[in-house]
Amino acid sequence: MGYSLSMGRLGTHLLRLYLLIATLGLGMSAVALLGAGATPVNSDASVPIPTGAIHISGIDAHDGDLKQINGTYYLYGTSYGCGFQWGVPSPYCGVRIYTSADLTTWTPTGFAFDASTSAWQRWCGGSGWPEPGGCFEPRVVAIDGGFTMWLDVPRLNRIAVLHGESPTGPFVFRAWSSVAGGWSEGVYYDTVGEGDLWLAVANHHMDISLQSRNGSYTIKSGSLGQPGIEGPGLFRNGPEWVMTVSYGACGYCFGTQMAYFTSRDPLVSWQFGGVVRSDACGGQPNGVVTLNGVTYEWLDIWNGHQQESQTAAPILLSPLAFNPDGTLQALSCGY
Repeated sequence: MGYSLSMGRLGTHLLRLYLLIATLGLGMSAVALLGAGATPVNSDASVPIPTGAIHISGIDAHDGDLKQINGTYYLYGTSYGCGFQWGVPSPYCGVRIYTSADLTTWTPTGFAFDASTSAWQRWCGGSGWPEPGGCFEPRVVAIDGGFTMWLDVPRLNRIAVLHGESPTGPFVFRAWSSVAGGWSEGVYYDTVGEGDLWLAVANHHMDISLQSRNGSYTIKSGSLGQPGIEGPGLFRNGPEWVMTVSYGACGYCFGTQMAYFTSRDPLVSWQFGGVVRSDACGGQPNGVVTLNGVTYEWLDIWNGHQQESQTAAPILLSPLAFNPDGTLQALSCGY
């Protein structure tokens, strides 16, 4: 492509960004839009952080993400208010956004995008088996003043990549990620060294594939004696990488086991750390969020059967802590 070693520091960063964008599926047209830098969104120390487990209820946003930006929390999640039901012919409602100053009182700010279009309904609308429909687990990362959202599209076994100019959008579909799989995903912005974006994605076999611009690695659920693992949450604990998972894959299960893996080199090998709580506080693990240096496991406390409306299902954020030997402590449920 005509690059040389004399291109300098700025050129080197631009090349790295191009490779990152190509790897994670943003496409070449996004290079000029996203720019050459990347900054994490959850770095505002002025936002108050409650201690212990955080209970969130009364909102119609689930299996999503939570960021803090300029004194405000932004919560993104799957909406059920229009009548969506998994495995039942029903409309897809989209991704709803809420804001809060204290993690207690939440204000709806609208939807991330217009989900009523024929494309979104074709990709995500509810239907009968074996294609139950839905699009889930919106994950958001701030990149050079803009915001990128990744969204699972299980019907297509793909991940949609959207872009917005503000944390409340509107988010516009830009591309399909090149990372295989679309059943659940975690996105992690690694600030160590030069910085990098990582995707941990569950494919239709319920294996977890990790990918960055430098390569990929797959954890096979069959080797663990489990029918599947999903809901990956990826973060660092000092020099060690940690990935939490829902240990056993099923739709809208509650009381699912939560387990974790660790690695010193995530593209070479991962070690199974074990089950840290057999009932996940009555919920289903759905990745991690980091608020002011504290990493929490996001647990969806689903309402009854998978075909029931999940509009009012609460969320539990359980802080993750480690024992002196480096093992992960059991979840704190806050009750």
